[in-house]
Amino acid sequence: MFFTYIIKGKSISRALFLIALEKFLRKQDIFNKRLNILELGFEPASHHRFLPKNWSITSANFHSKSDRTLSFDLEKAFPINTNTYDGVIAFNTLYAVYCFENCINESLRVARSFVLFNVPFITRSTPDPHDFTRLGLERLINIAKKYQENGLIKEYKIIPYGGSWSAAVTVLNPYFPFTIIRVPIYYLARLLDTLDSLRKTYAPIGHIILLKK
Repeated sequence: MFFTYIIKGKSISRALFLIALEKFLRKQDIFNKRLNILELGFEPASHHRFLPKNWSITSANFHSKSDRTLSFDLEKAFPINTNTYDGVIAFNTLYAVYCFENCINESLRVARSFVLFNVPFITRSTPDPHDFTRLGLERLINIAKKYQENGLIKEYKIIPYGGSWSAAVTVLNPYFPFTIIRVPIYYLARLLDTLDSLRKTYAPIGHIILLKK
């Protein structure tokens, strides 16, 4: 799948996120359940290809309205009743939300079972709409433990993706404008990422986080 993603023009960070997300999801009990899901920050995206077909997904996007898309500000109280959805998902969204903790709090309020999101740590600046929040492992653990201590969640999982070399390539990505150049560089970076474990270096591009109630 890595080759397919990069041939289709995905960045190395996006490709590694998609691979990690699919692998992680298929190992979770929520994957095979029929669930009513709220997705924050929706846009037609490649991760929809492998989301469970038995998930009924309602999207929330401040800029869009349709039968299956709600429109509200993620930095304020969600206009949704408590425990309306089985779960809330938000991919490549929270880093663009200034009051990200409010977004997580509200997600936990409207979700009966879980909240699943990712946060890129190494990525090029995203001026549209914004680029507010980069969360490292210690900060993510601190946030999750606070929810656990307050009784809002029972458990959490934090999964890193990418490594030192893919992080470096992410920063340098504009210098690789053509696919024929990107393919060998991306493959080499992915291979060299395996050296992180040998050198006990922790330098992921981002993390996937699951908060279970």
